[in-house]
Order: sequence, then structure tokens, then C-alpha cells
Amino acid sequence: MGFREEIEEYSESKTGKCLPAGFDHFKRVYALAKKLADGYDDDVLHAAALLHDIELAGEEHEKDSASAAEAFLKTISFPADKVYAVMDCILNHIPEGNPKSLEAKMIHDADLLDFMGATGVARLSGMTAEDWFEKTSLGGVAEVWEESQSYTTNLFLDRSKELARDKVAFTENALTQLRREMRMGD
Repeated sequence: MGFREEIEEYSESKTGKCLPAGFDHFKRVYALAKKLADGYDDDVLHAAALLHDIELAGEEHEKDSASAAEAFLKTISFPADKVYAVMDCILNHIPEGNPKSLEAKMIHDADLLDFMGATGVARLSGMTAEDWFEKTSLGGVAEVWEESQSYTTNLFLDRSKELARDKVAFTENALTQLRREMRMGD
């Protein structure tokens, strides 16, 4: 078994079917990231995409995930000279991250794009707004959706910005509908 298969097996075993940030999310981030730029290190991109949310329990999941990724990658045949590049991608994938390398920008932008549009709505619906965002009402969910719209200002790559346009339009329509449905109860 090659290191890619080992990463995928580990990733899936750690996250299972977790809708908001599990293995399916990791595969979408990897697929999206590959569409955003050319000339990247695919070993780094693959590992970072499949490990970026591997530890979600703590308040600084990016640090916990980077540490877990480092420890795991050192136990398999992953190239040692690429481990810190993977960690940098993971540390900077959050909305307020400051990615420097191409791969880190690709993971950052792909992760944010997966939080927008229909996928974002589905992910938000799959998680409890209370657990992740301390929101306990539909109005609170709407606030989170509105915040996700601002992620477009955090995107770095031109292709990311192009992909975001449709996702933003979808989310704006979803917000309008949610507000309309919320008013029905008044």
C-alpha cells in the first residue's frame, strides 16, 4: 500500500461519515483544490486536504490537526521533506489563515469554497449550529450563513473567486428564503 492509500485509510478511519468535516469533505476539498491552480506539489495537496480537519475537538483544531498529521505522516513512507509543507497548509486553512505557499492557498480556498453554496448549506444543516457556532435558533443559523458569505474576501486565487460567485448567489437565495420562512412564524 502506498502512502496515499495509507493517508486515505487513516483519514476515513478517524472521521468516518461526519457530514460537516469528514472524509467526504476532505475528498471534496482535494478535488476543488486541484481545480484552483497549476504547478503544485500533489503529494502535499493530497495529504493536507485529507488531514486538515483530522482533529476537531479542540478550540484550535488547525493546530491539533497539524500536530496529528505530522505524527501520522512520520509513521508512513510520506516524504519527510514535505511534512512541514503539509502542516503549513493545515495551520492556515481556516478563514483567517494567512497561507503563503501555493498549496496552502489552494487548501485554504478550497475549504472555504466547500462552506459556500449548496454544499455549505448541506454542511451547515448536517451539523448543529449550537455545537460549532453556539447558535440555538434559525436566526443564528442565518447569521452563520451570512458570515460564510464574507469568506469570499479571504480567497486568494482567481479561480477560487470565480467558483465562489455561483456559491454566493445560491447562498443569498437560500438566506432570502430562510428569512421569508422565518417570518411565516411571526
